[in-house]
Amino acid sequence: MIITFLDDLKDHRRPQGQRYELKFILLFSIMAILSNAKSYRDIARYMKKNHSKLNKYFGQEWKRAPSYTTVRNIIQGADKPGLETCFRAYSRSLLEPVETLR
Repeated sequence: MIITFLDDLKDHRRPQGQRYELKFILLFSIMAILSNAKSYRDIARYMKKNHSKLNKYFGQEWKRAPSYTTVRNIIQGADKPGLETCFRAYSRSLLEPVETLR
């Protein structure tokens, strides 16, 4: 799953400013974009609208969804070369044959 690749990314934020884990902000942003989000505000709206489901399915305990500015700042500050490396590694993993049970 892509989250295992996102987990390898270095977080640019200070430890005190990490209310939301980077890998989940990025994963939920990807999910929002796949659901037709076109802007940071759309991504934040997606997270707010699906807050309880995302918490439940991904084992998070966010009291509230991140604000639009939080989403924007995290994404804009993300390590771009690291993200590219992450996506390339994930894409390569999709090409690996899956063992089947016989």
